[in-house]
Amino acid sequence: MSLPHEEARSLDDALQFLLDVCSGREKRIPTVTRERARRIVRHYPLAPGCRWLDDEEAGR
Repeated sequence: MSLPHEEARSLDDALQFLLDVCSGREKRIPTVTRERARRIVRHYPLAPGCRWLDDEEAGR
């Protein structure tokens, strides 16, 4: 079972990975995969980790 701050960090890391794939920082990624990552990032919530932590803290 993950703690809220671990889930938040994981969301932030996932976003950074997707941004790396989209931007070309990660080499040798197929175009189809790069485009898929770009579509996912387009609708990814802004600052997901911070938002999750704020929601958790508000419930305490």
